[in-house]
Amino acid sequence: MVGAGLPVVAFAQMLNLGAAAGYAGLELTAAPVSFDLSKISSVVNGNIGIVAGGVFNFSGGAEISGGIYGGVGAQINLSGGSSATDGVHVPFAGIPQAVTDAQNAANYYAGLTPNHTLASLGSTTLAGSGGMNVYQITGNFALDRNSLTLSGTASDVFVFNIYGQINFSRSSIVLNGVSPDAVLFNMIGSGQKMVSTGHSDTMGVFLAQNGAIQIDGGVHVSNFISGDSLIWQSGVNITQATSPTVVPVPEAGTVATLVISLGAVGALTYARRRRAPDVLPTV
Repeated sequence: MVGAGLPVVAFAQMLNLGAAAGYAGLELTAAPVSFDLSKISSVVNGNIGIVAGGVFNFSGGAEISGGIYGGVGAQINLSGGSSATDGVHVPFAGIPQAVTDAQNAANYYAGLTPNHTLASLGSTTLAGSGGMNVYQITGNFALDRNSLTLSGTASDVFVFNIYGQINFSRSSIVLNGVSPDAVLFNMIGSGQKMVSTGHSDTMGVFLAQNGAIQIDGGVHVSNFISGDSLIWQSGVNITQATSPTVVPVPEAGTVATLVISLGAVGALTYARRRRAPDVLPTV
């Protein structure tokens, strides 16, 4: 069932994360789970979102070209000269909506009827059909010194519902004619894990509602959303695949329900504006 802020019509027309699209990295679960970003050469072009009561450890002189946004009681631990150009915002009233929208998106896309079912996903080229391309992967998605290439047009959306693990080593995801914000790797189930090592490169949105994500180095035009530990290290270079804009919320004292409503409307309005041919396709 799709919750408030993400009507079914919006999902049917485009790949939509709602307010969750405002973050390059989004933590969905509170402590003892943590989001760790380290290494002096690490660079993030986008925003960081931390669930209420969550923990973000930011060390080693890494840089964020964006803001750090946390819910009520979020712990933001900065050390080693690390910084964020747009500052730290705790508490930020938009976080609950972003978390809810990410969870709703994971559930909605998991429920789509697949066009293709594969036992595993590895090095290959997949061509779009000019609309919503839904792949059910019953096993693992693994790349070792190889690449997954997705070819299509601005009208193609790729959704991969993955029931196994994701493992990349010195590998890459390549997009030909497809926008990174029109590709979703949705990890299904509990205890799932994505591990990217050897400076692998990715494109697309990675959503592990109940799983962990670990990125070691590499260049990524991606969003990473995790319900378990989220680790970026070894000099990662991450550029947010979706709009870097975080929807503003009213100042303290405004009715809470209004805050949530405005966050949802703002996110969907911006998403619709991005339905130009080279950004968010229609199906």
